[in-house]
Amino acid sequence: MKTRRQFLTNTALAALSASAMPSIVMQGAVSSRLARLTSSASPLEFAAFSRWVDSHFWVWHSRTTGQWLQLSQAILEPPQPGLETFSLFFLGANQNKQPQGTYRFYHSALGNFDMFVVPKPWDEAWCGYEAVFNRLTGESRP
Repeated sequence: MKTRRQFLTNTALAALSASAMPSIVMQGAVSSRLARLTSSASPLEFAAFSRWVDSHFWVWHSRTTGQWLQLSQAILEPPQPGLETFSLFFLGANQNKQPQGTYRFYHSALGNFDMFVVPKPWDEAWCGYEAVFNRLTGESRP
């Protein structure tokens, strides 16, 4: 038979280890997500998008509605040390024009990602959207 003191000590140790476990698990999850976001294999780079010009991306406007946008252009700006700057231009039907904002995009090769786009007037039938990237590449500055 355990004494009250042994019971309280064991219970306190169990509670302490149970409270530490979620933070250890979360720390690992945050670290692995941060590693994915900062890895050089990031899908949000010019090389990834440029090979998919003229392909279609699904864009969610809400949880239940969205539309297809065609990536019409990917333009790389002149290089600067440590920085990759490029613009993406998408075309979509004018009757589904959306305001500027961050939307969830899906592409069969690139997967899901969030991107901020700004509508650009195109013509009566089409609405253009532009996304501008200023991405740090990790190269050292001179």
